[in-house]
Amino acid sequence: MKSHYDPQIITDGGTEIFIKREPNEPVSQTIIRGIAEIERVPECNLSPLYNSVEPELLNRLMKHSQRHQSDLSIEFTYEGWTILVRGDKEIKITDGAFNCKNS
Repeated sequence: MKSHYDPQIITDGGTEIFIKREPNEPVSQTIIRGIAEIERVPECNLSPLYNSVEPELLNRLMKHSQRHQSDLSIEFTYEGWTILVRGDKEIKITDGAFNCKNS
């Protein structure tokens, strides 16, 4: 089975992983699927996403951003990973604390 993520090493010693959204997949589900794939655990073993961000609000904000082609981005931590969601169809997951570099 082909993986949905593409690890890329960055100069600060960390790892950036880009998760591609499946057609009609909510952003929140993409994040959960991506973290589960990275950690090689079942999705049900992860803590609830709502401990980090309101999933339904995230889904609605990103859908609105795509419809209006805005530059909205949201960054938060989940399961020890920094998640950066943009209005496009890609989600960036970085290990460790927030990455202060421009994304």
